[in-house]
Amino acid sequence: MTSSKIMNNLPLILIGVYSILATFPVERKCGSNMENLWLDVVLVVDNSEGMTNDGLAAISSKLASIFSPAQIGTNPSNSKTTRIGMVTYNSNATVDAHLNHNWSKNDGMLDFYPMMSKISEDSTSFVKYGLQAAQDLLLSESYGSDRSHYKKMIIVCASTYKGTGKDDPVPVAIGVKARGIKILTIAYDQGNNKNVEELARISSPGLSFKQDASIKQIQEALLEVNCFCPSTKWHQYRTPYQSYGTCIQPVNLPSTWTAANNSCHYLWNNSYLASEFTPEKSQFIIEIVKTTDKMDDAYHIGLLRIDGEWYWDQPCGRVSVGNYENWAYNFPSQSEDLSVGMAFKAIGDPLKWKNVEPLWQTSGYVCETAACDTDNYCDASFGDY
Repeated sequence: MTSSKIMNNLPLILIGVYSILATFPVERKCGSNMENLWLDVVLVVDNSEGMTNDGLAAISSKLASIFSPAQIGTNPSNSKTTRIGMVTYNSNATVDAHLNHNWSKNDGMLDFYPMMSKISEDSTSFVKYGLQAAQDLLLSESYGSDRSHYKKMIIVCASTYKGTGKDDPVPVAIGVKARGIKILTIAYDQGNNKNVEELARISSPGLSFKQDASIKQIQEALLEVNCFCPSTKWHQYRTPYQSYGTCIQPVNLPSTWTAANNSCHYLWNNSYLASEFTPEKSQFIIEIVKTTDKMDDAYHIGLLRIDGEWYWDQPCGRVSVGNYENWAYNFPSQSEDLSVGMAFKAIGDPLKWKNVEPLWQTSGYVCETAACDTDNYCDASFGDY
């Protein structure tokens, strides 16, 4: 019996298990449904004299518009919920609401204003103390809880930036971000634009905004924070312009294509051998593989041939290879036995594709899975949170 006939009898890759789709390959994007946002967030609001009561009212309105579509609190029957705590600060910090606070609504909109400490007569505004209080809140009420695996975020709304020496917020911000907590800043210009712009020094990359940022811009930032890989073993696919809802994991375990395919299916929920839809995706995988010992020469990918046509194996079916192909010279071979694909380093060339026999040639392999996001909740029983 030829290897292609053997392959057709394997239950995990039987044609009848997955339908063959003729659709053009499209990379999975991060989830975009704010109603399904699942984060633990602490709002850190400057209530020093420079913010003014009008400023607090504007902040309350903006935050309400941002979060009102989300399901706030906890719900035993729905894991896709967001908890919100609040800290106000001036020369010191006050915890106004813990993460399990039951936020009230006014005409269907979240109402943050009643919980904000009133404008202080203190003109000093040290964001360091607000950050510290927010971090302590997350450490005590999110880490070590049944929501440990939820992404954590601090949103700073401030009118000024002060602090040097012992009051410098940058070292605290570095420590916060080292724990995996994202910091988003919204700068409210109350006549001191230079200081306000310095808030970007403490924010996570791409998460620094001014007060005129649209609701949609900030919601998109929250959705991106809520798009992440299930553990540190996985690498989220990113280009300089976009983060995608797929994660990649190289496996340095010499295996046949069939064994690698089976292994990927068990590695994570709906995981599979990686696809290379575009040259950018191919290069991303190559760069990840380079960091994995003994995997820089070859690796199995999710290419397979059916009735003479090449497809990418996917959890929901199979898609045609599309416009991008990266075959090495003289490949793909038309031999019936060489029915699956791998990437390898051809002489004088970067990594290219070639087709191989599914039950014979061994190599490391690269798996792929959907990122955790608002479309795809990841359970705490997995990963390394």
